[in-house]
Amino acid sequence: MKNTYELYFIIKSHLDKSVYQEIEKNVQKWIVDGKGSILHFEVEGLRPLATMIKKQKEGYYMLCQFDIPVDSLPELEHKLRIDESILRYMIVTIDTVRPRFKKSDSVESAA
Repeated sequence: MKNTYELYFIIKSHLDKSVYQEIEKNVQKWIVDGKGSILHFEVEGLRPLATMIKKQKEGYYMLCQFDIPVDSLPELEHKLRIDESILRYMIVTIDTVRPRFKKSDSVESAA
């Protein structure tokens, strides 16, 4: 049985752009290797962190919504945890897939 999840993760800010792209491809590959499928992937880019994490003041944010079998999730979490470029990650179960607001969107335009 597959569940739908949302993965939000932060990458170290001092890396080269090619490294960000490589991490993005790796995360997508890990999901597909676990018999999952990518539903939506969004790169939010460089943003300041609320508090310092591992001596970093900024982080490169990415969001991925995907389907994956429940028994493949621990392996994905293990790979995210051991990747030294990823500062933090959070995986939550979601009901529906919706893109997040872009920075240019406002609350009035969404209503």
